[in-house]
Amino acid sequence: MLESDANNALRRVISGQGIHPSEFTLLSYGGSGPLHLAGCSRGIGFKDIITFQFAAAFSAFGCTTADFMRRHSVSTQHDIPSRADEATLTAFGAKVTTVWNDLTKAAVDEMIADGHAREKIRTVPFLMMRYTGQLEDVEVMAPLAEVNSADDMRKVIDEFEAVYAKVNHRVSRYGEAGFTITELGLIATADKVKPVLLKRPLGASNPAAAHKGAREAYIGGRWHKANLYEMDLLQPGHEVIGPAIIEHPATTLVVHPQDRVHVDEWTLLHYTHA
Repeated sequence: MLESDANNALRRVISGQGIHPSEFTLLSYGGSGPLHLAGCSRGIGFKDIITFQFAAAFSAFGCTTADFMRRHSVSTQHDIPSRADEATLTAFGAKVTTVWNDLTKAAVDEMIADGHAREKIRTVPFLMMRYTGQLEDVEVMAPLAEVNSADDMRKVIDEFEAVYAKVNHRVSRYGEAGFTITELGLIATADKVKPVLLKRPLGASNPAAAHKGAREAYIGGRWHKANLYEMDLLQPGHEVIGPAIIEHPATTLVVHPQDRVHVDEWTLLHYTHA
């Protein structure tokens, strides 16, 4: 029931976004992620399905390796007519740039106070925009750091329309209504030291070195004799054919009958449905 509900939820999200799963890779992590991976992803048609030996700690891993970030923003109300002339667009651009500059100073000062060197700090301005009269806005990462001309303002508007088209489909664009900026913001980041993944040559596909026995397992509504493998002993090139259970001290990867798992040169585990 859990896997069926999760599978249906994935399908709803994918359908709601208007995307095709064959263009995306599913990453499964958390202590229970690999356990329910097969059932949650079956029949959806992802380009690839990946889990990893440190799946149980991946959320914490992401938190500890995420960059330092400060996000500053202010609410605003700038209504840009659909046929705004050069002077009007330039004036709007000047207002936007003034706010961005103020936010940049505030964010950078905070980062420096936290101990980050100025040359290590990156800043990216953003806007929350909508077509005038709409209730929902979209976040747009600015294509340039300052808006110094009418053409620069048009680039910002073009970026908004491109983002809007991805979220709501191109046919729903309505530039004739004009454009409203409801929020101006800036994101300041500084890198944190990242671990380096080790790439190793692919070896033989036989995972005998990781095999540690067999037992009866209830998979897919019936009992099967499943081979048992130690996840940490799987090496690049190894391939496991289900029914199998790949065990780890903090998680378990269940491989359904005729499905397979292969380990790539980065020691990532790729799950393929039969």
